[in-house]
Amino acid sequence: MIITQEKLKKLSKDGLRIALGFGCFDILHVGHIRFINKIKKNSSKAVAIGVTDDSLVRYLKGEGRPINTQNFRLEVIANLKAVKYAFIIDDIGDFEYYKQKYSLINEDQEIWKKLVHCINGIRPHDFFYSSDFVMTQNILSALKNYTTVVHDPIPYVEGISTSKIISQMKNER
Repeated sequence: MIITQEKLKKLSKDGLRIALGFGCFDILHVGHIRFINKIKKNSSKAVAIGVTDDSLVRYLKGEGRPINTQNFRLEVIANLKAVKYAFIIDDIGDFEYYKQKYSLINEDQEIWKKLVHCINGIRPHDFFYSSDFVMTQNILSALKNYTTVVHDPIPYVEGISTSKIISQMKNER
């Protein structure tokens, strides 16, 4: 089900127990499917998947990305069997607040003002992330304030990534 970030925050505040994961999911591949299925397998909570908005994908992956728009990516994720709720991560928090509270560096700004603000608002029971997401001690300590359980990273599927798929497609021309 497609839902807004704001509505998911309200459901959580009203007592819904959530297992949260997030990603770009630009060109869906087996690594994405395994990631989401591991969340479902390792939590009895409602699985909510945040899809990063187009501006954050561009920041993280570079110009020319995303290949697919946030609404396209959201619809694909929402229709996976393991996903109860899918939403766009687009709400922006006050980076200066997080920066002071967790001694962050400016390079953390784009991630913190969207992703961590999202987690802070939803306050999931379980939080999952992929081993390819750079998780600093500052981020981990902050997340532990916002969620009951921060699970060990789900292993990245070696050799499979949207960036690699795009690169292979360009080289085949």
